[in-house]
Amino acid sequence: MDVAEEVVDNYMSYSRVLVQNTVGYSAPVSARSYAYISIAAHEAAASFSPEITALHERLSRFSYALPPVESDNCALPIVLNQVYYNMMSYLFRGAPNYYLDKLKLIYDKHDRQLTKSYSKRVRKRSKVYADHLTSALIEWSKLDQGDEAFLNNYSPDFEIESCDSCWVQTTPGYLPALLPYWKKNKPFISGVRDVTNGYATMTFDEDSSSLLFREAYDVYLNSEDNNLEFQTIAEYWDDGTGISGTPSGHLFSIAQQLSAQKGLPLFDKLKLFATLGIVLNDVVIVCWELKYQHNFIRPITYIQRLIYPQFNTRIDTPSFPESPSGHSFHSGAAGAVFKSFFGNTIQFTDSTNMNRPDIIGDPRYFNSINQLVEEISISRFYGGIHFRKTLSESLLYGEKLGVFILEKLETQE
Repeated sequence: MDVAEEVVDNYMSYSRVLVQNTVGYSAPVSARSYAYISIAAHEAAASFSPEITALHERLSRFSYALPPVESDNCALPIVLNQVYYNMMSYLFRGAPNYYLDKLKLIYDKHDRQLTKSYSKRVRKRSKVYADHLTSALIEWSKLDQGDEAFLNNYSPDFEIESCDSCWVQTTPGYLPALLPYWKKNKPFISGVRDVTNGYATMTFDEDSSSLLFREAYDVYLNSEDNNLEFQTIAEYWDDGTGISGTPSGHLFSIAQQLSAQKGLPLFDKLKLFATLGIVLNDVVIVCWELKYQHNFIRPITYIQRLIYPQFNTRIDTPSFPESPSGHSFHSGAAGAVFKSFFGNTIQFTDSTNMNRPDIIGDPRYFNSINQLVEEISISRFYGGIHFRKTLSESLLYGEKLGVFILEKLETQE
């Protein structure tokens, strides 16, 4: 592994640690941060090689000015070290000092390493260029309306609608609605919201012969099954805020593992990360808009009301509406990205959770990307927090969104 690849892998691995340990880094906030980190590294590399096409002015919602670079007088590893450090210091500015200090240690380690390989003049020019680039990107990032969302995930002014089919606050904690205004964030890709125009949730019905009742009863029956695999899968993919790296962090971990397995060249790896970041950011915006538009009841509420009052879930029910499923949108869209880079039939093992003592985090083996995304999606059924019908529809639309964004990124000029 050359030094530039080492820089990329070290920072991307540490980003997951920061997501886990920074207050307010919920799934939407995490997806947004990964997008800007990965776009910045991609744009830095685009200045050094024709192998990677800059995203500058190809992302439709707004553009940013790239500073000029004399690649003969700059060094990519130095630029990447500075870019990752600058972007992560800003995006995770709310992290405890302990974790920010460790981020600085990563920077200092690579800085010392690179000092031995490049002249003072090249080091200075490289850092100046990186500072100019990240300043432009940070200012650009402030325009999407999500810049300070980590400070206030819950909006006290948001009124939770009351009706038979409506989502209500649930155990544990009976927390208020998470980021109900995230839909106002500006996506990177124009037209992305139109992809889900056909999305529909189930019709609310309390009759025991209805589809919704049968779906709820399936959730209840599964919760009564003592098969350890159901619990294992539910917990492995839970990826809750402050527990693991959120869905985006887990998917980026998988992207790193796939990249290592296939020996993906540096520029392809940076393109993969930027594409995945853009896709997840926009998919979450669309998902959160649909969630609060449909405002659909969670299984725990329906089952306790109509089937079994003592029902509980294997994992905690999140504090936002049920439909669509965020995990299924995430995984369906990420699956489209992975298949575009690696094909569907790649065999691989995910070791993301192998060091977690709180769950059975043994590595999980997959024969294909489709098998991966289907397990991520169905994990929410095993967890007791989603209806199976919601998951299948959400996975379908997540993949549609991923394919749409991939096509736009390839065709936009």
